[in-house]
Amino acid sequence: LVALDSYGNYWAVEKKDFYFKKCFVFNGQKFTTVTFDSINIKNNYLRNFYIGKNGNIWISPSFNGVHQYKLDNQTKKLIYINKYLPEGIDVYDIYEDESGILWLGTYNDGLIRLDPATKKFTTYTTKEGMPSNFIFKLIPYGKKIFIISDLGTAFFDIESKTIRVSKELDEYI
Repeated sequence: LVALDSYGNYWAVEKKDFYFKKCFVFNGQKFTTVTFDSINIKNNYLRNFYIGKNGNIWISPSFNGVHQYKLDNQTKKLIYINKYLPEGIDVYDIYEDESGILWLGTYNDGLIRLDPATKKFTTYTTKEGMPSNFIFKLIPYGKKIFIISDLGTAFFDIESKTIRVSKELDEYI
């Protein structure tokens, strides 16, 4: 997994199965292990990270919501800002839209829309038409999010908040 941050660092993780335990940044000359400024992560199993807008680094520890960090580029240390969502929510994928809203694919809670400014969140599950409550991949596509779950695919329209299940794409996933 590689991503580019606003400082020009390339990020990589040491991943095993569905978890990673270490983050690294490459500044064009050398790799440096990224450290955390706190022990706000209760276990060493991290599901995902996402480099968002305004220098935010979003990390999802397993079954512990999503955490917001900022990188201190001098020390390569992640500075803890806040934790969102109740304990027990397992976030597998993270996407931040143009307006700063986080969209989260989860293990058993469907798709979550999180507004970090208000800390309010909304869930979209099988009750609202999702193919499954286990959503492990989110792919932005204009004003839509292509959703991949364990039981099929769907398109979520960000503006209208509507879900269209896509059976025709399931055979390719």
